[in-house]
Amino acid sequence: KLLDKIHTFLDEQKPITVIVEMALRLAEDLVMTLDIEWLKGEINGLYEEGIPNESETGLKFKTIEKDKFKNYRSIMANINIESTNEIHSFPIRLFIMQPIVTIEEWTKMVSPTGKKIMNASPPELMVKDLKIDPHINIPYIVENAEINNIINGLRIELINFLGRAKKELDKQ
Repeated sequence: KLLDKIHTFLDEQKPITVIVEMALRLAEDLVMTLDIEWLKGEINGLYEEGIPNESETGLKFKTIEKDKFKNYRSIMANINIESTNEIHSFPIRLFIMQPIVTIEEWTKMVSPTGKKIMNASPPELMVKDLKIDPHINIPYIVENAEINNIINGLRIELINFLGRAKKELDKQ
């Protein structure tokens, strides 16, 4: 029943946070260890233990991991830097680690420009080479569509999860 309810909620575009919490319950009921870990990461954020706090070192340029569940968390942003009376814009790939509830809230903050300004630590490269203070947040310009793509990517992964869960149910 829970599997069908999750499928219906996905079809009806219900809040993604609710769907992820329901999927976690189903994964726990079916003892789907990898999916439990993934879904808990979506709910709590994908922070890694033992990694230095980026507010001290600057943002690390994370390569997209082979872990298919996290690829949709990678977005493109632009950082603008002024030098000698010129402004240069640099595209930067960011890996968004925040809990899904936070990302879902970002999608509700609609900007007439179609862009969001997200303040975060400067890139590690700027901290090391340009001696930028890592405690000062700098603006990253992100297209609204990039944030929406995280939600859409998660919806696709949840559909894939439902397929795995159905197979587990069929075994029982």
